Amino acid sequence: MLQTSSFELGDSSTSIRSSTETGSSSSSTFSAAALELVRASSNPSKKRTRRSRGHEVRGRGDGAFLRSKSTSIAIYVAAHLTSIIEVVRTGAHKFSFTSGSKGGLGVMLRVAGDQTITFVNCHLEANRPARRHQQLDILTRKLPKAMGMDSSKLDLAACSDHVVWMGDFNYRVHSLDGDTVLKLLGTHRHMELHDRYDSMKDDMETVPGMRPFKEAAKWPSFYPTYKKVPHRSPLVSTEDPSWPLHVYRVRYKEPFYKGGKVKARVPGWCDRILHCSSPASRTYLNVEKLPCAMASGTKKERHCTDTESNKDSRIVLRENYRSVNDALRGSDHSPVFCTFLLSVDLSPGRVLR
Repeated sequence: MLQTSSFELGDSSTSIRSSTETGSSSSSTFSAAALELVRASSNPSKKRTRRSRGHEVRGRGDGAFLRSKSTSIAIYVAAHLTSIIEVVRTGAHKFSFTSGSKGGLGVMLRVAGDQTITFVNCHLEANRPARRHQQLDILTRKLPKAMGMDSSKLDLAACSDHVVWMGDFNYRVHSLDGDTVLKLLGTHRHMELHDRYDSMKDDMETVPGMRPFKEAAKWPSFYPTYKKVPHRSPLVSTEDPSWPLHVYRVRYKEPFYKGGKVKARVPGWCDRILHCSSPASRTYLNVEKLPCAMASGTKKERHCTDTESNKDSRIVLRENYRSVNDALRGSDHSPVFCTFLLSVDLSPGRVLR
């Protein structure tokens, strides 16, 4: 079982390990993507810097003037599987000198000499859709080359048997202002909001390198992951229609070095996880499905929580793709995770693909 997770830490000091809201306890491989990560030490050793260069995109920006921040990825493997999982390639692509830590990076693994799977993390442009569209096109073409792939496999979707792509894509809700979005969230119409106004759909259709990718169906409690009030107190209930005011920040004052103006922000599903497989390997990687209690009735059908207890609820199987809404509150983003099932042929004398 594979578990992938993406979390933009910002200036949060919260440990990723403090989150246990996974829905599954048997993952054998865990891939964690961290964004805007700042090292605790301002003087990392030269040895550490060299070792990290292949799987970080570093730069300066908000919260990182004395020390640079990074877009990073880490992969953890169960001890009993380390002998059959090998790192094949790593690579990173930074968009420009002025783009801070924005860019993408990838790590390719081979499992039991059988299938290859590439984990990708990215941090893209915010509030400039045309620029973000261009960055997506650049990553799908140039990241495989940065990982040392030959010219016949320069497309990200074709660089390995499977690709899991996660990170802060910075997608926002379009055509609506922040106050309208908060009202819709307060009446639990977040999935209607997502289906009608989420801006990722256009890029999935128009960026050639993204067309092979797909996104799992979101868990009913997958609320917008940004822009949240950092270090907020725990949310007591979502029954009060005003609860989004406690969680989301649609107006905030910029730091002085950006002018100090009050800016508007519209909540959005910035943090996402995509996946694709080659035609020959498509049946081997699947999103795990877990039981979910769905409240009866169309009005409540899509806003039940993971722990909701309702005598009128019904149990259905849903793809395990969720946001961690309240367990980690130190950042203005919420982490997201998705679990996958990967089938690998371990029989003696198998034919390798």
